[in-house]
Amino acid sequence: MALPANVDIVRVRYHWLDQDGTGSGRKVTFTPNKTLLIDVSAHAYIRLQPIEVIPDEDDGYFFADLIASNDPDLEDVVWTVALEGGPTYQITVPFDAPLEDVGEAEDMKAVWLLEAAA
Repeated sequence: MALPANVDIVRVRYHWLDQDGTGSGRKVTFTPNKTLLIDVSAHAYIRLQPIEVIPDEDDGYFFADLIASNDPDLEDVVWTVALEGGPTYQITVPFDAPLEDVGEAEDMKAVWLLEAAA
């Protein structure tokens, strides 16, 4: 089943490189600070889970499509980003992120990871 149409999804993206300039290949985990969101206008509950991604081995690029932190139709959510073998920090993902070309002629709301760091 798909998410309700009023839920804002934002692509959070970044490059994580090793010292030699290649992709780190190490896991990146985005963990929400709650497990359940209430979408009052859609009369729905949304269960949240951690999202894991692996950066591309060549260029270190990775992305995760996350529910916006301040979506006006939902409760606020904060995402913790854990870089395997690296730092852990929290981000907020703005629902009003700009619409950008994210590849293959696909436009969606998108933000770079450092722009979202709280």
